[in-house]
Amino acid sequence: MLFLPHQESSSSGQRRVTDMIWSRLRPVIVPLVLLFSFFSFTTPFASAAAVLPASEVQALKEIGQTLGKADWDFSVDPCSGQNSWGIAGSENAVICNCSYSNNTVCHVISIILKSQNLQGTLPPQLVNLPYLIEIDLTRNYLNGTIPPEWGSLNLLNISLLANRVSGPIPKEIGNISTLKSLVLEFNQLSGVLPPELGNLPQIQRLFLTSNYFIGEIPATFANLTSLKDLRIGDNQFTGKIPSFIQNWKGLEKLIIQGSGLEGPIPPEIANLNNLLDLRISDLKGPPSPFPPLFINLSMRTLILKSCNLIGSIPDYILKLAGLKILDLSFNNLTGPIPGNFESLTTINYLYLTGNSLTGPVPEWFFNSGKYIDLSYNNFTIPPQGCEKSTVNLFASSAKIINSEPAACLGISHCPRTFYKIHINCGGSEVTVGNELYEADSRTDGPSHFSTGGHGWAFSSTGVFMDDEPPINTYIWNNTSEAHGNGKAVIKTFTANVTDGTLEIRFFWAGKGTVSIPKKGDYGPLISAISVTPNFDTPKEPGTGSSISAGAVGGIAVAGIAAIVLFVGIIWWIRNQRQKHSMQNGPSSVNDEITYKAMRNHFQYVKVKKVTETETQSTQIDTTLTASSTSAADFHFKSVTAKKLCPENMECKGFGLLVLVAAVVLLASVPTHAKPAAACNLFRGRWIYDRNSRPLYNSSSCPFMQKEFDCQGNGRPDNLYLKYTWKPRSCSLPRFIGRTFLRFLKGKKILFVGDSLSLNQWQSLTCMLYALSPNKSNYRLQTSGSTTIFSLPDYGMSVTLSRNAFLVDVVEEDIGRVLKLDSISNGDSWIGYDILIFNTWHWWLHTGRKQAWDYIQQGGTLRKDMNRLVAFKEGLTTWSKWVESTIDPTKTRVFFQGISPTHYNGSGWHESGSATCGSQTEPIDGPKYPTGLPMEAKIVKQVVGKMTRVSLLDITTLSQLRKDGHPSIYGFGGERGNDCSHWCLGGVPDTWNRLLYAMLLVDREPDAELKIKS
Repeated sequence: MLFLPHQESSSSGQRRVTDMIWSRLRPVIVPLVLLFSFFSFTTPFASAAAVLPASEVQALKEIGQTLGKADWDFSVDPCSGQNSWGIAGSENAVICNCSYSNNTVCHVISIILKSQNLQGTLPPQLVNLPYLIEIDLTRNYLNGTIPPEWGSLNLLNISLLANRVSGPIPKEIGNISTLKSLVLEFNQLSGVLPPELGNLPQIQRLFLTSNYFIGEIPATFANLTSLKDLRIGDNQFTGKIPSFIQNWKGLEKLIIQGSGLEGPIPPEIANLNNLLDLRISDLKGPPSPFPPLFINLSMRTLILKSCNLIGSIPDYILKLAGLKILDLSFNNLTGPIPGNFESLTTINYLYLTGNSLTGPVPEWFFNSGKYIDLSYNNFTIPPQGCEKSTVNLFASSAKIINSEPAACLGISHCPRTFYKIHINCGGSEVTVGNELYEADSRTDGPSHFSTGGHGWAFSSTGVFMDDEPPINTYIWNNTSEAHGNGKAVIKTFTANVTDGTLEIRFFWAGKGTVSIPKKGDYGPLISAISVTPNFDTPKEPGTGSSISAGAVGGIAVAGIAAIVLFVGIIWWIRNQRQKHSMQNGPSSVNDEITYKAMRNHFQYVKVKKVTETETQSTQIDTTLTASSTSAADFHFKSVTAKKLCPENMECKGFGLLVLVAAVVLLASVPTHAKPAAACNLFRGRWIYDRNSRPLYNSSSCPFMQKEFDCQGNGRPDNLYLKYTWKPRSCSLPRFIGRTFLRFLKGKKILFVGDSLSLNQWQSLTCMLYALSPNKSNYRLQTSGSTTIFSLPDYGMSVTLSRNAFLVDVVEEDIGRVLKLDSISNGDSWIGYDILIFNTWHWWLHTGRKQAWDYIQQGGTLRKDMNRLVAFKEGLTTWSKWVESTIDPTKTRVFFQGISPTHYNGSGWHESGSATCGSQTEPIDGPKYPTGLPMEAKIVKQVVGKMTRVSLLDITTLSQLRKDGHPSIYGFGGERGNDCSHWCLGGVPDTWNRLLYAMLLVDREPDAELKIKS
């Protein structure tokens, strides 16, 4: 329950409460950040007299029955936060405002039921909750239509993401003048968009992706001038992209991928001067010149793929200095690459695939470390060949014409003739029946060409090429083809090979769900491929046989060399969509499929190995028939993974995710990366290693803080420097500073937090300084609470912003106010590539060390409150800010975890008077005797529900290091016994090695192998 100043129980009073709440929020943040219930945390300050009216209790009973929510316990008041009613900030909560009638009456203002396996229908009974402002039913199994009765409510937020809701959007939704966020993505909604939606004067987020909408975009949408984020991809719209988009002046993100709309892109798009993220793809219509765009230095993502663009790459692209992703693939662009492309220093991904670009390839491309795809163009390339690390040059200088080999496949001699191939995509070598499936365990990255194994090669392009594939077969709505989710599919195709080359390509056409059962999950997989001739093969002549000039290195089928080239990697889908019902009840995703996510533009997936017992039930069999000696016919067989999506969850019908040659590329919808589940980096023990030494000498780090320099302050022992963290089932990768610098070239890192953030920041900067080849070229700048360490040679900076609470502390007339529901300084955290947050220790301070005089929670001001409750409230506000503000395609976010203290020896079974002083050895074993502190459990609870943050879980491993604190050697004893911070070198170096390991998995998909024991 949220305490607000007394408001009269009238509609005008409610509007004033609503207006007051929303006026304090950032425009795109989910409205309920300020509406968390104080009673939800069961604090002693709650007023036991505040109750929910019987009419609203009855409404909740009916709503629960309609939704299929059977675990609500009506033996307690729904606003109590007790039993099954959840707590504010959770994904299973009923939130109340209990400020009415002198804090004696509550009203339900929010219902949040995310991922609760609800299988009912949408409840029209919401109208019986007149104070409701938010309904969030994300990721359930709800059927039926949207009740038109909802149009009479004063809602701020409606989220029905990833359900099975069908039918049209009721025109009555256009009556909700208060509505700011309408999220209807990944459902089965259909029909035309009602013009009445243009009557939503405050709408800021309108998400309609992955439905079955048809017709033109209503002209009334020109009135939606408050829009900040519009997503309408994967639908069946008709007509052109409307020119009235120029009215959406505040638009920051626009996604029109696979929408069905026609081009050209209207020139009025140049009036959108706040765009940070523009994604348009797969437009129908005639060729058109490159559209004009406003030069927004803050734009990070520009994707104009398959838009029928002609002409040259405009020079103004080079003025978009903040770009990180530029995808102009699958167009008809001509001319050379602009000479000063190197000025785009922040770009990480550059895709120019499938155009007609000419001229030389700039030499700096090959040493940039960027992912660059130039395949299928007409460049003049250097003679060194195709395999250029992160630069994909496959077929980049000439297409195969008249049996002439592509420039990047100029192999004229093959050691043997190949008549068949069997590849276990993403797995090790395995024998199935009498056939040996080759291992395919390489994960080389998003822009890469290499020869694979015996007689095959692959190209992971990261984009979707426009060339007509030799096998022009479109694959498929998996649910209908397999007659249900999670079932095997066998497909048969026919292909004639007449020019000695077989190219098997997989594309993504912008269709299908990408967030079921969770964000970043893309449907069915291919786990193996085989190619076999459908005729008797001649006896092999042995090794060393030559092949014809028209043969392209690697694979011979029926005497003609054929390369099976895995290009593209994401399924091309024809518009064969149908509606399909879910056939089974809820179940989880099959654990046999391991998802390994990459932070930026793509996701890498490791698929279950092919086993003999599943061969017959999971093969996709493609039969090809022979016709002449000049055309080879053969079987093309793909073995699909058994579990493609949850059995009761529709993956929108299209096999969007395909694994070929262990690489899967997803178009612009990333998920944050975590180390593989098999390797828990944070569970283990400290091992004595007499050869261990710090990665730097504290005395040689010129900016070392005196409080951390224990050796320089006279600590007599160095045993604490001889312990190495050993995860239980892993080995940490060695910290290689140059590798880390190469990863972070051109990047910006920001630490936000208290002095424990300073501790980690100091450790990392000393590491990087010590391992930088040019130690004279570094900069250290301090301004107020911000310190910036930079290495100009690498264009990299590591910034520290001191902020003890993350939420705001504001100086007001009454004194300093800690505002648990407000983050106004968050703007300064945007624009970084990596964010590492920390907070806790200052929440405990009292007396003169306390940094605030009052705590404000919603509309209530208090002198003090339970500090754990306040901490959880503030951390939840921060989590909501991150989830709604930080774009995971641009920024990787970590939370440092709780750094423990060692002031009381009873925690490790010594005398309560014992402290970290004179401790010289860590605690032996994997667990701290008294377990995790409550604050660490709160962090796990809050961060564990976030989709865009990884927990750098340092608590347990640091608890074991009672010997690692400065004690009296922080300032030579001048400031007492410090058992909070850590000596450097020391424990924070391990924190940074763990950070390095997690980033290594992000940047290099095969890093999973490196960190396993």
